[in-house]
Amino acid sequence: MKVLRFIGVVLACSLVSLAPGHASQESDLIQLKETTYRLIDLLVEEGVLSAEKAQTMKRTAEAEAAAKVAQRKNAEAVEQGAVRVTYVPDFVKDEIKADLRKEMKAEVLADVRQQASDERWGMPGTWPEWVDRITLKGDVRFRSQGEYFGDGNFVNSYVDVNRINDRRSFDLTTQDSFKNFINTDEDRERLRVRARFDLQAKLSDNWGAGLRLVTGSIDDPISTNETLGDEGSNLEISADRAYVEYIVEDGFDRPIFSLTGGRFANPFLSTDLVWDSDYNFEGISGSYRYWFYNRAGGNVNNAFLSAGAFPVDEYGSFDGDKWLYGVQLGLDMHLLKHHRLQISAAYYDYENIEGIANPVDSRINDHTAPEFLQKGNTLFDIDSSSIVTDPAGTNQLYALAGDYDLINYTLRFEWTRFDPINVAIFADYVHNDGFDEDEVISKVSGRNIIAVENTIDERLDGYKYGIEVGHNRIKKLHDWNVALAYKYLEADAVVDAYTDSDFHGGGTDAKGWIFSGAYGIGRGTQLKLTYQSADEIDGVPLNIDTLQIDWISKY
Repeated sequence: MKVLRFIGVVLACSLVSLAPGHASQESDLIQLKETTYRLIDLLVEEGVLSAEKAQTMKRTAEAEAAAKVAQRKNAEAVEQGAVRVTYVPDFVKDEIKADLRKEMKAEVLADVRQQASDERWGMPGTWPEWVDRITLKGDVRFRSQGEYFGDGNFVNSYVDVNRINDRRSFDLTTQDSFKNFINTDEDRERLRVRARFDLQAKLSDNWGAGLRLVTGSIDDPISTNETLGDEGSNLEISADRAYVEYIVEDGFDRPIFSLTGGRFANPFLSTDLVWDSDYNFEGISGSYRYWFYNRAGGNVNNAFLSAGAFPVDEYGSFDGDKWLYGVQLGLDMHLLKHHRLQISAAYYDYENIEGIANPVDSRINDHTAPEFLQKGNTLFDIDSSSIVTDPAGTNQLYALAGDYDLINYTLRFEWTRFDPINVAIFADYVHNDGFDEDEVISKVSGRNIIAVENTIDERLDGYKYGIEVGHNRIKKLHDWNVALAYKYLEADAVVDAYTDSDFHGGGTDAKGWIFSGAYGIGRGTQLKLTYQSADEIDGVPLNIDTLQIDWISKY
């Protein structure tokens, strides 16, 4: 067909060119016409073209040419020097347009095919390329929890400071007076559930972002549990993480520098002695790792430095805002082939964490009272209502009496000779260097206080140590681990709001043992048992044994 189109084009152009005023070219064109006609006749003889088709082509071309000769004569009347364009028949134009369309269509289709290949459009079992840069994971935990109180505990012996601060009053009414205190004597059993959905996006080689949705009360910063049995009410869902990050890696995909901003996971090496496992940090954090080779162990190790600034309570005045500043220096290395050591030293400095007493009949310093507490820290009443405004003396608002500047040392040593079955020992120690007994006594003089044994004393140390045996992570059927630990945490060793919420009912001034064991019952699914037996250190007798049985599925 392409041969026939070429012949038609040549023939038409030849005939159109036979116009008066072109005598010098006429002989050549007549020769071209005869040659072309002869070529058509040869194609008929060879059976490529039918005689009828050949005659039709000749007549069509001659008719087109004759019709345009008149136009050519008129064109010669145009002034001398005008630019003349040889006439192109309509069917030639159509052929050119068709060829151009095909060429353009081919190029466009090639580009689309390439893009579709790169982004995997419509391929079975695949996703667009950007999906590969998103990681989805999470877990669901169903828990049976029992809290059993010792016979020697006293009723109404521990004040519920959160309720008093919310109401700004110590309720003395007969019907509600018991609500001013936490439960210390009535055993409790309940079912609880926790769900977490974590989305992480790698935007490019260095940039990323994340978002995590969780169950749990939005007013509780250290628990994502929902207690079942609330008249069928729906679970409360919130976002406990939302952040952006910048990461620089070396040639072996190992992180060298990272910078994270927003609300994110604990950036420090630690245990639940200082930070509850559900507590997330808000603000900005950065870390640097120096990688080096250990000839003795034949392994690559790293030294790391982490630091961050975290707003605790944004009041509206920079001078009054509460902040936490943290820095940690650590080492993660393989001493020998089957021995791994992690050790770190951290310093956490709270700014404006202490309460400030209000002037008489003023609430100007109410913001210095914490939004959330557990129990154990030394507190004092910052309310200063006069006898006129509070004749019953029930107005109360409690805040931290001392400062908290924490020095924290953390160690973990693993023996991996029988990997994936590992043996690890760990230890964690904390000391509050910010609490000054004399300053606190002067500050709280003449005011109501909440303190262990109702006295001001420096109870500033805490530690935890233990052993773990088994798989570091439960991933599949028959994976297992067991752990045993002892914990001792004095009243003002840490801010009680952020330490473990389960041990001794949460808070400080607690000591006791923790046993746990987990077993894989399927891929990503495990059963875990945790038993804690805890007592007070210095305060009013309070024994709490806690039993938790967890069914956990991770994805």
